Amino acid sequence: MNRRLGMGIAIFVVLGAGMAWLVVSEWRSDSALDRRGRGADATLVEIRDNGKRPDLYIVQFTTAEGEPFRTKLWQPPADPKPAVGDTFRVIYDPRDPELVRDARSGHGEGR
Repeated sequence: MNRRLGMGIAIFVVLGAGMAWLVVSEWRSDSALDRRGRGADATLVEIRDNGKRPDLYIVQFTTAEGEPFRTKLWQPPADPKPAVGDTFRVIYDPRDPELVRDARSGHGEGR
């Protein structure tokens, strides 16, 4: 019985640590966009069916430095969901342009 209890506690601790890591990681990404995010107009170029997980939304935009960039939104876009070919405002991290979110998410417009 003690062995089973110990195994249950170990699994609980590992799962808890994993969840904490995910929350902190998302918070840091969100915080980075809030601090240094830049706004850009992006075009939705592809929606990939991701099975049981939320679909992946692939966008293309031009950075403030004039570089074209193509990446996935790290969070699903705000409602109403855009269709392929639609243009909408995004916020991206100039240090890491792969970190991009829909500006309509309520976090602000960036700089």
